[in-house]
Amino acid sequence: MKTIFTGMIILLTTITLSSCKPKAYVENIKDPIKISKKINTYNDIAKFIAGVPVSKSSKLHPYTQLIKYMKYKSKMEKSWKSFTTINISNMLKWRKKQLPKNYNKTIFYPFSGPDILHGTVFYPNGTDFIMFGLEPTGPIPNPLALPTKKILHHLKGLPIALNFILRHNFFVTKDMQKEIGATNYSSITGVLMFFLARRGYTIHDIKSITIEKGKLLNKKTTRLQVKKFKTIIPGVEIIFSTNNDDYRRLRYFSLDIANNSKQVDNFISYVSLYPQTSTIIKSASYLMHLKMFSKIRNVILQKSNYILQDDSGIPYRFFKNKNNWKVSYHGKYHKPITPFKYFLQKDLKNAISKHTTGKLPFRYGYGYGYKTITYHVIFATKHNSNKQLNDSNKK
Repeated sequence: MKTIFTGMIILLTTITLSSCKPKAYVENIKDPIKISKKINTYNDIAKFIAGVPVSKSSKLHPYTQLIKYMKYKSKMEKSWKSFTTINISNMLKWRKKQLPKNYNKTIFYPFSGPDILHGTVFYPNGTDFIMFGLEPTGPIPNPLALPTKKILHHLKGLPIALNFILRHNFFVTKDMQKEIGATNYSSITGVLMFFLARRGYTIHDIKSITIEKGKLLNKKTTRLQVKKFKTIIPGVEIIFSTNNDDYRRLRYFSLDIANNSKQVDNFISYVSLYPQTSTIIKSASYLMHLKMFSKIRNVILQKSNYILQDDSGIPYRFFKNKNNWKVSYHGKYHKPITPFKYFLQKDLKNAISKHTTGKLPFRYGYGYGYKTITYHVIFATKHNSNKQLNDSNKK
């Protein structure tokens, strides 16, 4: 009798504790994107590190009136203006003419690093952005948690981290590993915030997330935990919007996506939960030309209805002579730069030469240091994707 009574107590205690335990899993992916409450702090921080005017009511505003910050702001403004004049404005004009108005609003950007910039430029109506790279998310910047002397001092790390992309339009992984996260503001999360603020978005919420057993958890994962448990995938989630827009969501994950990685199957299980995507691939180091990255390549081909990419993405042979893909060609093919010289694609070169819509009016992909470089992209549309999209919009 005593044993039965003790067992009942243990059972009731277990039920009580489990019922009090907060739910760890994030809402169903198909549910509307929402936040628990609006917090202006993250938006103020993003504007502060981006050199964009901060609200006068913000605790960060007094720091923006200091000479040191004004010099920083002027420097960032000059770099951004130069970059947008050369590239972004031309991209926006080109996409309006060459890419479809309607597309799947879930945007997949493999091998992206912190480059939310091009995801929002080429798919401006995207609502859910899935990104990943090797680089850890780093801390969520919080200037007011720093000693007063370091609030402005830490700003010097961000221009260094951004320097390459603002001049050459892509990230280099080995350089990012040196510069990203060197200061509180130059983490992957900080760079994402910079680009969103510069593009005029409002940031409502930021939190750490983790993929575990193919499901998303609202929790932070340390590098030690990743090293110990190997399959878990740390990430960061940012909820943002335009002024008169519904909430949008960005999720960046830090992982090794090679076939032999302990994380890859976990990530693929999670991505499979999403609806069909519109995909962008840029400066992807030709990794998906290799057998050891076939898993992520296959997932992209299966999940994507639209793919915008340069030659460093999925090999052209997966698109040509296939009844399920229609491809448009833009720009002029240029052989891969020296580090990737073995990935020359003669079939792609011939196809672009024969069917190109003309010169690409912006930089896309690799080409720094080469005065005679030309740029190209292809846009692949999966067969029946437009019909599926129209049918889903009618529901």
